[in-house]
Amino acid sequence: MFEPRIPGSKSATLRALMIAALQQGRTEIHGALRADDTDRFASALADFGGITVKAGDCAFFVERDRMRPDAPSSVLDVGHGATPARFLMAFAALANGKSTITGSARLRERAMADLVESLRSIGVPSECSERAGHLPIAIHGTDSARREVRVRGDASSQFASALMLMLSFEDRDASIRIEGDAVSKPYFELTRRMLAAVGVAWSLREPGLYCRERGSIRCDRFDIEPDASSAGYFFALAAATKSKVLVRGIRRDSVQADLALLDPLARMGCTIARNGDEIAIEGAVLRGVDADLADAPDCAPTLAALATLADGPTTITGIGHLRDKESDRIAATCREAQRLGAKAENGPDWLRIEPAQQTQEAVIETYDDHRIAMAFSVVGAARPGIAIENPEVVTKSFPGWWQELDRFLACHRAATVGAPRNPSA
Repeated sequence: MFEPRIPGSKSATLRALMIAALQQGRTEIHGALRADDTDRFASALADFGGITVKAGDCAFFVERDRMRPDAPSSVLDVGHGATPARFLMAFAALANGKSTITGSARLRERAMADLVESLRSIGVPSECSERAGHLPIAIHGTDSARREVRVRGDASSQFASALMLMLSFEDRDASIRIEGDAVSKPYFELTRRMLAAVGVAWSLREPGLYCRERGSIRCDRFDIEPDASSAGYFFALAAATKSKVLVRGIRRDSVQADLALLDPLARMGCTIARNGDEIAIEGAVLRGVDADLADAPDCAPTLAALATLADGPTTITGIGHLRDKESDRIAATCREAQRLGAKAENGPDWLRIEPAQQTQEAVIETYDDHRIAMAFSVVGAARPGIAIENPEVVTKSFPGWWQELDRFLACHRAATVGAPRNPSA
C-alpha cells in the first residue's frame, strides 16, 4: 500500500496566514503548504508595515507589532493566486494608506467586482486602474468602515471568507449576509471554524445571515492538516491503477471540500475505509457516475480525467463557477478528454464524458493550470503514451507532485508488470 507525502492544506494555510496577521504578537504555522500561492501571500503580508513573516520548512512565523499595519509602498503581485488577491483586498481595508494588488494576466481577467462592491458599500474606497471590477485594484484603508455587509454567494466563497476575516479584526459586533445560492460552502465553513478555534465565533442567525459574537483573536500556533485537494490525486491514482493508497492526517471531522471526491469514487467501484485520521482506498474496474460537485469544484477535472478510463459515461454538474478559475476548467477539461479520444461535451455548469474504447496517446495542454496538469497525469499513470505540457505549473499548489508521482509509480511497478512511465517526462 502506497502512503503519499501530502503537503499542508492550501486553504487552511492561507487562512492561518491571514488570521495571524490580524492579531498583534507572534503566531507559528506548522505543517503549512510552501507553494507559489502561499509564499506569495506571505510575502505580500510582510510588505505591510508592522508585519514580519519568516518562512521555514513547512512553516511560517508571523508577527505584527502595531495596532494597524501600514500600507505597502510597492504593488503586491500575487501571480495566479485568486484567494491571496481577495484576502489581501480585505486586509488592505484595515491598513493605513493605499494598497495596490495585481496578478498574472489570467488573474487580471477574473472578476473581483462582487468584493469591490461589498467593500465600497461599507465605506472602503477603491479604484480599478485598468478595468472596472478587475485587478489591478487599489484599496484605501479606513478605520471607520461599517460592520454590516452583504455579498453575493454564487460567484465565489472567497469573497465571503475575505469579509469574515476582515470583520474579525476588532472585538466589535459585525454581520455578513450572503445573498443567493452560495457555492463552495465548505470553504466558507473552514473560515468560520478556524476563526472559532482562535476565539472569534460567527453564528448563523437566519438563512444567509452570519453574526459575529464578541471575542478577540487569541492564537500563538496553527497546526495545518494535509491538503485534501492534493490527496485527491492519489485517491484517483489508486482508482485508475487498481492499487491501494493510504492517506494519514486528515481528521474525520475535517471540512475540507475535496474530501467529497470519495463519494463518486466509491460509486465508481472503489473500496474506501476510514479509521480515525486515516483514509484507505483500493481501486477497481471503474463505472461511470453522475456527480454534483457544486461544493467541491476543484475535484471536477480529476473526476473527469478518471471518467475517460471508466466503463460508461460520467456527468458532472453544479460547476459553472469553474469557468472563472486559473483556466476555464470546464472547457479545458472537455478539450483534453477529447484529446484522449473520449466523447466530451459541456454546458454552462456541467460536463459529460463518454470514454473511448481505447485511450489515445496525447500531449495534454495545461492552460497554465495546476489542477489540469495533475488531474490528467493520473490518466498517464494508467495508460502509456500520455505526456503533460508545462509540468512546472504544479508549483502553484504542490511543488513536489512529480516526485511523489515517481514514488507512486515505483511502488506500483513493484507490485505489477509493465506499469507506464511518469507522464511528466
